[in-house]
Amino acid sequence: AERDTGVIPLGAYLRAELGRPVYMENDVNAFLRGEVWKGALQGVQHAVAVTIGTGIGVGLLVNGEVYRGARGSAGEIGYWLIGALGPIARSSGYGPLESFAAGPGIARRYVARLKAHRGSSAVLDLAGGDMHKITARLVAEGAMLGDSLALDVWRETAEMLGVALANLCCLMDPEVLVVGGGVSRAPRELLLDPVRRIIETLVPYPPKVVTSPLGDQAAILGAAALVLDSRRSSISYVTAGVEA
Repeated sequence: AERDTGVIPLGAYLRAELGRPVYMENDVNAFLRGEVWKGALQGVQHAVAVTIGTGIGVGLLVNGEVYRGARGSAGEIGYWLIGALGPIARSSGYGPLESFAAGPGIARRYVARLKAHRGSSAVLDLAGGDMHKITARLVAEGAMLGDSLALDVWRETAEMLGVALANLCCLMDPEVLVVGGGVSRAPRELLLDPVRRIIETLVPYPPKVVTSPLGDQAAILGAAALVLDSRRSSISYVTAGVEA
């Protein structure tokens, strides 16, 4: 018997139910497509698009085409194990890099340090004194106010992301690396500038590193681009190994 992959053919199901063409894409590939169509990757043939929010995802542009991998899961760098992040073990849920450097991980690491710290906390003040309301955005705001714990958390986050993305750039040799997602909106001195410095230091041919000019509109535009491209070329796109 075939191994149960746990994949649900949602696109095929919706197409049958609605009687209309249905096109599906994961969010980071849609983000990548939007940047290719209307954003930072116009005219680019080789690029990496990174979204850093509640998780970390990567879209890969190779020879002007979105690269998906054998089962549609190319670019899952959130599962990378870097440095001393933990033991070599299968992840359940978020991968090691996501657990450390995505938005929830940034907030969780700050709260853990705060509990062991008896000094003042600009971040806790911003959260109205409620630790449960601390987010990565508030940790960034606190860092800009001089909160020492917040500055440490962001320094470590930027260093970890910088090394991860430098490794990715060494592998893929992109022309441009575009960063999006909620965490990417942190002040550039906390994230983009140190990440760029690390990439320029470690990568033999550093790419141009930019934040998304489209913001939240990138994935929406990318979804529209997928439909337009699919209808023009009459190609059945495959996502996660399932015709969509």
